[in-house]
Amino acid sequence: MRLFQDGWTDQDGFINIDTQQDYKLKASFRDDDEMVLDFSRAFDTCDDKDYQFDNGTTHIIYFIGEGSPSGINDIQVPTLLHGVQRVQLLKPDWPDVKMPDDVTVIDITVPSIHVPSRETTYWWYVARLPSFRTKHHVIKYEAVIDKGHEGLVHHMELFHCEVPPGTQIPEFNGPGPGKGEEKPSRLSSCQQVLGAWAMGAKAMVYPEEAGIPVGGEHFSPFVLLEIHYNNPSRIPDLVDSSGMRFYVTSKLREDDAGLLQIGLEYTDKMAIPPHQKLFTLTGYCVPQCTRVVRGIASIWNHHLCVPAHSHLTGRRMRTKHIRFGVELPEVNRDDHYSPHFQEIRRLQHPVKVLPGDALITYCDDSTFDRDHVTTGGLSIQQEMCVNYVHYYPRVKLELCKSSVDTRTLNAFFNFMSVMENEETAADKTPSDNYEKISWTPLNVHLLKALYREAPLTVLCNRSDGTSFPCDTTVVTNGRTESVTPWSSRLGEDSEGLEPGTSESLAPSASQGSRSNVKVFARFWENEPKETRVSSTSDQATDISLNASSTTADEDEKEQLQLIRRRRDMNESSSFQVTRLAIAMKAIELENTQLKSTVKELQSATKNFATKEQESDFAFSQVNAALQQQQLAIGQLQLQVSQLSTNMMKLQDENEALRAKTCLRMEDTDSSQERMMKIFKPNDQLLNVVDLMAGLQSDNSSIYSQLQALSADVIQRGAQYEEQHTALQEKVRMLQTQTTNLDSNLSKRSSALEERLTSQVNQLQQKDQELVQMVIRRTSEDLIGFHARLSQNVAGATTETLKLDVVHFNGGGGYDSTTGIFTAPVTGLYLFMATIGGVGTSTAARIYIEVNGNPLTGCYSGLENDLELATCHGANRVLKGQRIRIVKEGSSTRQIWGGNWTTFTVVLIRREPERTNNQRGVKELGLVVRLHKSVLLL
Repeated sequence: MRLFQDGWTDQDGFINIDTQQDYKLKASFRDDDEMVLDFSRAFDTCDDKDYQFDNGTTHIIYFIGEGSPSGINDIQVPTLLHGVQRVQLLKPDWPDVKMPDDVTVIDITVPSIHVPSRETTYWWYVARLPSFRTKHHVIKYEAVIDKGHEGLVHHMELFHCEVPPGTQIPEFNGPGPGKGEEKPSRLSSCQQVLGAWAMGAKAMVYPEEAGIPVGGEHFSPFVLLEIHYNNPSRIPDLVDSSGMRFYVTSKLREDDAGLLQIGLEYTDKMAIPPHQKLFTLTGYCVPQCTRVVRGIASIWNHHLCVPAHSHLTGRRMRTKHIRFGVELPEVNRDDHYSPHFQEIRRLQHPVKVLPGDALITYCDDSTFDRDHVTTGGLSIQQEMCVNYVHYYPRVKLELCKSSVDTRTLNAFFNFMSVMENEETAADKTPSDNYEKISWTPLNVHLLKALYREAPLTVLCNRSDGTSFPCDTTVVTNGRTESVTPWSSRLGEDSEGLEPGTSESLAPSASQGSRSNVKVFARFWENEPKETRVSSTSDQATDISLNASSTTADEDEKEQLQLIRRRRDMNESSSFQVTRLAIAMKAIELENTQLKSTVKELQSATKNFATKEQESDFAFSQVNAALQQQQLAIGQLQLQVSQLSTNMMKLQDENEALRAKTCLRMEDTDSSQERMMKIFKPNDQLLNVVDLMAGLQSDNSSIYSQLQALSADVIQRGAQYEEQHTALQEKVRMLQTQTTNLDSNLSKRSSALEERLTSQVNQLQQKDQELVQMVIRRTSEDLIGFHARLSQNVAGATTETLKLDVVHFNGGGGYDSTTGIFTAPVTGLYLFMATIGGVGTSTAARIYIEVNGNPLTGCYSGLENDLELATCHGANRVLKGQRIRIVKEGSSTRQIWGGNWTTFTVVLIRREPERTNNQRGVKELGLVVRLHKSVLLL
């Protein structure tokens, strides 16, 4: 019997042995209590029953049972403990990068915040990086998750605030904007992504030639940490201190690395209907955006990693790379995507992206088990479709996303209202409109056609949140999933390009390597040209001249003017063509469905005609039989009527005959003859009687059969009663056995419970003794404290500096309400204090005071920035003496709170307590020992 077998499962979950054994066992051995199996298998075995390995996610399902099964067929899967492990089996071979000697580790974490008891929360926390006077590189970052909160933290991003040096970003520590709300204006500059992490991801390590730039003369130290908390059970009172950890070096690398977001916008304009096995959403990074980035070389980035990000309905994700009508190899693909395993994956080979290239992100979502539409958005129940592309060398492009054009979407909702009688309207939000639609197959098809054919609204943003000058509304050819390239960068080189003549980036099935794709303006409707501005609320670029105030040079204004002229030329045609395309698609689908319905009706009509003919024939036969029966009944009734008449006449004549008998006996003969004539019709009555006798005979036969059946039923009922009695007897025996077993089990359980209770009491007593011993030893050995300042404190007054957040207080000597440490024992103590000063006034000064005597001090005096200063010392302190930090009132600079101002006191060596007559104690101890010796002898 083989213990290592290749099997497969059917749709019901039963395991079957594969006829083609492709797994090869190389070795098996025991390692302590573990059984190790070393086996191999080809990536593709050409076996329909085998899973084909790829570089996407692989879901490994395992089962754990007791004992050794004799074969696969003996395994009862439902009785086994099982689990799932998600891995990427085929990873690229990248060399390990060694950390330099000067690496600085920076933790950006939220300060013990209370997570709201709602399903989705985006928490924002403004923090400050250390001030690096020169440029540094981030060479690695990873997540720092509180233990037990691995399922609570869904994903995190750290944004750099692009503001001039010296500009202060206000403090912020709380939930971010809700659904549909925009980022506060004071935080709108915090857009550039320094790091991104999602559930399942491990550390991101950059290659030796690249790193994320931080620090320097023109670098602001302010950052915004965003954490997406997923709390579906709405658990209250959750306290979290998670965040991200960055490894920074001053040894600069050859290139600056960047992070680019591509895919779909976070907007409810995109939606997935319910009960869809797979529904594809597509996000475009269009050539118009990649081409207008200034200062880019011919090869403007190398892809390092492309972590895909989606929510609960995501099933498959992939990214295509298009260049001048040619589809290049895919950037990434995961056909078994899981939202619970979003690791940062390095690509198999470097990918070079040129100006004018397009990147198309496809997300296949499944809403098969959902009864309501799923819209795009930030909530975990909504959906996303994005890629975070780590690349180098860095350019200023931060966002390259798309969504369906707002005007076209409103026209779709109007169309659904007019043509399908849906309760949709252009003045409602997209989410409300999508909820009002009845998602029939026709309406699902129309939505797919809309996403495939409608113009796009494009986000093409810099790292500071401003937009690049490019046309934000383009049309895609849905049949080839292509996007519109322009012949060259917008400006002087694109003057000769006419709308509708540009080349597509993907080959068309009908035209070979070209397709008719036109650059369209926005889907404007009945608005004057001079008032046409962007009406979307999704941060899409406003391409009107009013937005040119955000650009800094005249070339961009000229480009905006050129774009507006092109849009004005295409407005009327775009409106009519798009509307006509939607209407034609709807009519075409309706005609197809009508034809199918007509065919079904024709087939049903034929079947009905056949059945109707059969029914008519049977009905005619029944009518004929009824007519015959009615005729026979009529004849019988006529005979009975004649018989009744004759009987009545007979009675009358009998009465008359009786009267005449008394008077005329001589007329007897003639009367008898007359009576014979009257009774002559009684032959017909005899016929009726014979007929009734025949019917009675038939009834007797039927009754006999019923009696036979009844006897058979009675006999079988008696047999069943006997079987039921036997089963009842067996049940009584089983009940008796069960009662005996319960009694024995109860006795054994009572004895076992008594024994366990005794053992538990003994263990609890020992546990209490151990706890008291640990507490006693802890109080004896760990003396000292560490505390920090939570909020900024003004330095204008001389007083005790009260550090209110206590992380450690061994011996209980520190009082956070007074800021004073009272020595619990006599010994040598070490003192350490760190101060962070900020402001434009004179230096902030502090000193450490021991029992009223200054021991050491330090000050922070750098203007317009945060400066840290540290003072420390050691001194012998007697039991009961007090230690504190005193801030001098000679400065109006603020002492910085958070993690920057701390105070630490640690007992280095304890002095033993001695009495005044220590020698006498020693002699007394000797006497006692001698006395004990004598007793022992």
